[in-house]
Formats: sequence, C-alpha cells, structure tokens
Amino acid sequence: MSLLVRFTKQVGDKHVDKANIKLDVEINSRGVTAVFGPSGAGKTTLLRVIAGLEKLPDAKVKFNHQVWQDADTFIAPEHRHIGMVFQHPSLFEHLNVEQNIYFSEKLKANRNRKKHIDISQIITLLQLTPLLKRTPNTLSGGEQQRVAIARALATQPDLLLMDEPLSALDEKLKSEFLAYLEKLLIQLSIPVVYVSHSKAELARLSSQVVLINRGEVVGQGPSANVLTDLNQPLMLSSDLQTVLHGEVKAFDTQNQVAEIDTDAGPLYLSQISNSVGEHLKVVIHAKDVSVALSNAQDTSILNILPATVEEFKFTENASVILKLRVGRRFILSQITQKSFNQLKIVKQLPLFAQIKAVVLAEIHV
Repeated sequence: MSLLVRFTKQVGDKHVDKANIKLDVEINSRGVTAVFGPSGAGKTTLLRVIAGLEKLPDAKVKFNHQVWQDADTFIAPEHRHIGMVFQHPSLFEHLNVEQNIYFSEKLKANRNRKKHIDISQIITLLQLTPLLKRTPNTLSGGEQQRVAIARALATQPDLLLMDEPLSALDEKLKSEFLAYLEKLLIQLSIPVVYVSHSKAELARLSSQVVLINRGEVVGQGPSANVLTDLNQPLMLSSDLQTVLHGEVKAFDTQNQVAEIDTDAGPLYLSQISNSVGEHLKVVIHAKDVSVALSNAQDTSILNILPATVEEFKFTENASVILKLRVGRRFILSQITQKSFNQLKIVKQLPLFAQIKAVVLAEIHV
C-alpha cells in the first residue's frame, strides 16, 4: 500500500513575492511518516490536498490503488475515509466526551464502515474513561486533544492525518501528551501522516521522515537516517538528538542503576522503575556527548562507548557536529571547534563517545 501526492500551488500576494509549492511525495502506508519543515514550507497544504480540503487543478492523489484526485477524478473528503487531527481540537461544546467521540458513527458516510479499530481500546489507551461524562470546557488542552484523536479514529479511517497536534500545548502538556500519542501510534494498524516542526516529535514518533523546505521535498527516508544526515540543513537548525530503542537487561539494586541493551551498546540509567525485560526508548542529545581518544577510567561518566567518526560538519556557532558510528547505530555529538582541532579529528578516527546524560522517554514500548 502507498500514498502518492503531486501538486503545484502558487502562493503570495502583492506584498509577498510569489512562489510555487511543488510537491511530489510517495509515502509508505505502514507506521508513522513525519512531514518536517519550517512554517510556510507547504506541510499543511500537503495534508489539505490529501484530505480533499484543497482542490488544486493539477493535483494527483492516489491511496493504494484508488485515485482520489487527478484530471478526471475528485473524491469528496467524506468519501476518502480519512481521520484528521488539527492543532486545535474543535470539540462540540454542547456534547460530553463520550458523545463527541461517537458522534461520527451517526454520519451517513460512516454507518456501514467495517470496524477495524476498537474504540473502547483507544479510550482505555488514552485514559479517557474517567473523562467520558465531562464536557470539553472542563478539560485541559492535552485532554481535549486526546478526545479529538479518539473522535478521529471513531470514523474507522484508512488513513490518519495529524497537523501539529502538540503545537497549541505548553511544554508540560506536550511531554504528557507525547507519551499518550506514542503508545497509541504503536498500536494503530493504519498509516499516519504526522506534520511537525519539532525534531523531538520526529525522533519519538516516526518511522519515516519527509523533509519539506520552501515548497519542495528536500529529503526523505527512514527516521534514523534522516535525523543523522549532516548534509540536511534542516536537521542542523535546532536541537540535535538520537533516539535508541532498548531493553532492560539487568538492575543493580545496590547502586540503583539499570543496564539497557541498545543497538549502540549497553547504557546505564539511574532512577528508573522499569522491569527487567521491558522495552523502552532513550533520548541522547548531541550536546551531551563528548569524545575522547582513550577510554577514561577516572571519570563519573557511566556511559562510554567505542565509536568511529563517520563524518563531521562545521556550524556557524563555532561548533562541530560529529556523526559517530556506535555499535549498529549512528549517534551525534556536538563539540567545540577548539576541541575538534586539539583532538585532530578526521574521518574513520576511532575514539570513545562519552554520553553525559541519557534521558528516558516517557513511553514504555
């Protein structure tokens, strides 16, 4: 199964130079595909064209073997069987949570839909059961957005589109909501297209990334590859991080340290409550990874792994980004140009990655 989207859109007015958004995207219909780029790049337009909310004259949209739009065809939005979640939840204020979620079942287009998504499980997963009889005005922003997701899934969609669903939340609610969202997306059997300008969300949620800048696709591929691509300016424009999947292998009760087995090697984390055998994700920020030519023994850093310099990139703020091969994964490190010169770093140089901080993602997978 696949999703093919092609279109051109002219944007701008008398105050702004006109430009073309010309996108040609093919998306695998498994897992979460994140669409990443700055504001105005064309991300939301892409979703609107997929959903049929924006009818452009030269657009072509094909989902699996069904043409939704081309020169001769235009399938109305309500017949595309798409679920949509926007930046703002837009719930029905006069209905309680339960009524909001199940409202879509009453719509004519959804009455005979095959029930391939168990909404009762979604309600449980998103922890909405205690909220079912409450009205939207009594909910927090994060709670409202969880209801909006359940409502979108209650339509039994074949495809879920999410347009920056975390952007209207404050940082505390974002962190809380991201945990719910990650659990949900792991369970879904339908493809998801997720628009964001947050690399943290990309790293946590997606299996594939499409990079859009100035109305064009500038990169596409598996998340692990795109997020560590030093030749992509969009990837170097903000906080750099690596997400690793791991499994708790052992727990040192005396020192309160857990050993996590990852593709990059063993990592040690303190103050976690996960059980042995449990799967999880850890986040490593590039600024928290230093490098050394020898394996230091007299240090408080617990996580020191052998690495090889795959490539490097100088930045405008007098720092250097190193792409390190560590085990079977790449990890990014951000060091100063002075350190780079002192260590005489070159490609394929063997060294040691000193990971000063490892952050446990809030989701157990």
